[in-house]
Amino acid sequence: MIPSLSLRFMDEQPATAEADVEVERPEAAEPKVFVRTISTPPGLPWEQGRVADLEARHGSPLPIGEVLYRVRRLEGWRPGSPGRFAAFYVLAGEVGGRLDASAEVDGQALTVTFVTGSAHVAEAGLAAARTVVIGVLAVLLIAAVAAAVNRRAETTGALQVVELRADGKLKRAETARRGRDLDRLLGLELERGVRLRDALGDIAWASNARAPDARIEALHWEPGFLAVTVKGEGSPFQAVTDREIRRADRPVRPGTWLWGVTESQPRGAGAPLAAEVRP
Repeated sequence: MIPSLSLRFMDEQPATAEADVEVERPEAAEPKVFVRTISTPPGLPWEQGRVADLEARHGSPLPIGEVLYRVRRLEGWRPGSPGRFAAFYVLAGEVGGRLDASAEVDGQALTVTFVTGSAHVAEAGLAAARTVVIGVLAVLLIAAVAAAVNRRAETTGALQVVELRADGKLKRAETARRGRDLDRLLGLELERGVRLRDALGDIAWASNARAPDARIEALHWEPGFLAVTVKGEGSPFQAVTDREIRRADRPVRPGTWLWGVTESQPRGAGAPLAAEVRP
């Protein structure tokens, strides 16, 4: 322990014997600040700070209730490196409210502030007020960020809905345009009133009615008549009721026959079901 007398120096003036001589009171000297360095083992910054604070309390030169102390870090924190701190002590009775003291430690000029009584309460209140203000600002900032994120999400969702609707309308318009173009194309007359729709309809019918084992080599079409050249003697089409299928009397060439297809006449019409098929 360092005696309290060593932390303060005062110049005393002896009193004069004469009663009529005015006694000159000495000016109070600045409180003496004692400084010591502390080294802590490697660790996280807050762990090193806690160790330094404990060491400053246990290593106080006087009972901790008689002094004020402050702990300052001397070097920046580095992973895996020990921490270096400075502990400042002053007699609590010599601090009248607030004391700003400076000292040089390891070539560094450090300034610390000691506060007691109402000044300490005021500083604690100011710190609490700052904490409250920072907390309120943080809450407001978080709320503003959350509101901005929500607005952005809502705007993005609305834009996506608008894009989907626009894309759907565009696709429907494109489909309608293609339908109109196809209908106009199918309605074109190839020659003598023959429409492309009729030719494509007959070709589609032949494709759908084709027998699985049919070997069709060629297809011949004219208005009201459809013929196919088939390898083999079997019918190239499955059983159908809407059209008449007839084979030619003789093959086109050995093993190859011509089959004709005509539309069936309505019942009671008395017309022949199919025209004569010739090679």
